[in-house]
Amino acid sequence: MKFSTSSLFHVIEVAFLASTSLVLACEGDCIVGITNAFIGNYTAPKESVLEKIAERIVSELIPNNKENAISYLKPVIEEYNKRAYDYMENAIFKSCFHGKCLDPDTGLEPAGCPDPDCPLICGTPGSLIHFYNRLQDIAFNSTASLFNDIIVSDSAAYRQVEQRVVKAASSNRRRRFLRFKRYDLARQSGLGRERNFQDIAGRGEKEIRQDLKIYLQQFRTLLSDACGGIGNGIPNCSWKRPMGEYILSFP
Repeated sequence: MKFSTSSLFHVIEVAFLASTSLVLACEGDCIVGITNAFIGNYTAPKESVLEKIAERIVSELIPNNKENAISYLKPVIEEYNKRAYDYMENAIFKSCFHGKCLDPDTGLEPAGCPDPDCPLICGTPGSLIHFYNRLQDIAFNSTASLFNDIIVSDSAAYRQVEQRVVKAASSNRRRRFLRFKRYDLARQSGLGRERNFQDIAGRGEKEIRQDLKIYLQQFRTLLSDACGGIGNGIPNCSWKRPMGEYILSFP
């Protein structure tokens, strides 16, 4: 599935009004615009993957669920949206594309810098264009890595998701247990009956937590599949032509 450019620049306008002053590096509006563009581009593939994960969680762990499947992942999604900008900006600009474009041997700025095609990794639009394959990989890894950071077991967002799923699944298991084991429960004493149910519910919760973690950890693999495969150059999540035009709209 190729994600069309109709969803490109989800949160920004493609057009950019150039500043009257000469800027020789990607800074200010350039950094903000490109960062938001990649976050916006990944909205559709990210949501597609999360919906698949949510549907599997519900079908496998919460049969006969009446709630919208994606609602169980709301805490993780909200945390992702809160942290996405800083995470993406740091990955693209602070960790890679920054600084002046000076040849280390000559100390001079090579031809093509700052644009349209700068052969040095630095903080200019031309460098982003020349190393676009690296740029698109950074954007992919930022999206996948942030999600993985959020679902570590001790994160508040993950614990909220886990609590929601375990509660819903346990309630579902209890209804099924009472439906199919009513006769056996009726023969037991009150204390023995409660202990028996708690033992079963306890084992069920452990399995639920383990399976939930496994399903959420599939995010990177499923995102790669949605993007056409890392080994294939993630063609569905490249947006090379429109992004190239957008990047070069900055001076």
